[in-house]
Amino acid sequence: MTQAIDSKHLLLWKRHGEEHFANVKYGYWVLLVSIAYICVLFVIRRFRKINNNIHKSDLFWSQLYSVNPFLHLSLILVPSFLLFYYPHGNLSLYSKRLGRLSYVLVSLNLFLGLKPSLLQGYTYNDFVPLHKWLSRAIIIIAMIHALGFLVKWSMDEQVSFVAKISNIWNLLGVIVLLSAFLLIFISIKPIRTRYYALFYIVHNIVDFLLVTVIPLHARPGVTMPYFLLNLVLISCHIILRIKNTKQFKISSRIDGISQSSNLTVIKLPRNLLPSNFPPGTHIRVSPYTKYHPLYWLVPSHPYSIASLSEGDEIILILNESTFKFEDTETYLLQDYFPANLPLESLSNCEKTLIVCGGSGISFGMPVFNFLQKMNSKQIVRLIWITKRFEDFKFLSSLVNLELGKDMEVYVTENIKDGLVSHAEDFEMDLLVNNRRINWETDLLEFTGEDINEKSWMICCGPEGLISDAQKFASKRNINVYKEFYNL
Repeated sequence: MTQAIDSKHLLLWKRHGEEHFANVKYGYWVLLVSIAYICVLFVIRRFRKINNNIHKSDLFWSQLYSVNPFLHLSLILVPSFLLFYYPHGNLSLYSKRLGRLSYVLVSLNLFLGLKPSLLQGYTYNDFVPLHKWLSRAIIIIAMIHALGFLVKWSMDEQVSFVAKISNIWNLLGVIVLLSAFLLIFISIKPIRTRYYALFYIVHNIVDFLLVTVIPLHARPGVTMPYFLLNLVLISCHIILRIKNTKQFKISSRIDGISQSSNLTVIKLPRNLLPSNFPPGTHIRVSPYTKYHPLYWLVPSHPYSIASLSEGDEIILILNESTFKFEDTETYLLQDYFPANLPLESLSNCEKTLIVCGGSGISFGMPVFNFLQKMNSKQIVRLIWITKRFEDFKFLSSLVNLELGKDMEVYVTENIKDGLVSHAEDFEMDLLVNNRRINWETDLLEFTGEDINEKSWMICCGPEGLISDAQKFASKRNINVYKEFYNL
């Protein structure tokens, strides 16, 4: 009789243990999927020619190469859910499985968010859209995990809902759930845009809670290997954020010639950067030292370098609507980050069209000057679209910026006094238009039969401009490179 009872207890223990630890193996599967995905990223840029050509037959590979967030999110989540089903599963098991899935994906998200990226051939900007959507997926999966248990406890008459919530380990999960709700609210685009610094702080706090609190909450534990892996990745974030920092004061600033102009030119000491850096490089600047808590809590400010590496100073063209440089203040250069421009392909191409919107001129102008110097036979055209005529007048007065030949300006505001078609008043050989650009008629030289795989379009500006440029390039199979800028 005793032997029969012991056998029954042993059977129950085994059955409970099988379900209790079933998710451990599932976590290893998700980790394996994450590692395989990183290997895929390595192979894409390592063995595939740098070419963003948008042929309909090659659309999948183009989206794969350019790290389309929805395609890449599918490459992560679909394999992760392949082994999600469990033969003896129930609400409790699947809720736990979702919790483990969300925590394991945190490791991948931390890896993709490293600045600079550790993957050869990528910049951290390549992963920003994917990082956003993967973060959202992780939060949503974690919330479903929590809501699953809340539903289970509320429907189970054999347990006390209050007692379950009051349990210290479960309470930690509730705290993370409430912080996730707050993050989702602040992530609504109008709120995020207006209060980006607040969003950034809440985002970092929620990330910290996910990484540190969940290991105390999860049963079975996630300390090995996930928590330790996350600590390693966080350490990498910290090291990369402080290893190349330099303190500096601005050399000079040149403000717009009137209050109508939003642009400012900032000049920095040349020795902040190495002797050579590629065009399109940007820096990140913080007003705080690395020992200040806000250095880690609030976002730094990215600025494209508008000058080439052979210049005597570093020139920034920026809109100081969110952050203003002061002559007497000391700032911290976080690091510099080269763009992922295919310079070899661009140097050997036959036609290159550079379209800039607003302060995106700071990215397009050095690329424009670089290509003109590298290949005199190449047709290079720079188009700048700006809201204000005063912005153009301001920049055109700065002769060292080398504005002029092969450049066209489109001023979109309605100028009451009219605008001459040629900028004769500025002694510059360029065309100035007081209207919006017409992609079909204004870019005739990029619609001819001689357009081929050696034709490129570089677009830097707001989402609408990039979308229009992408459509124009796609119709004509023109290679395209994009950089997002706010006007």
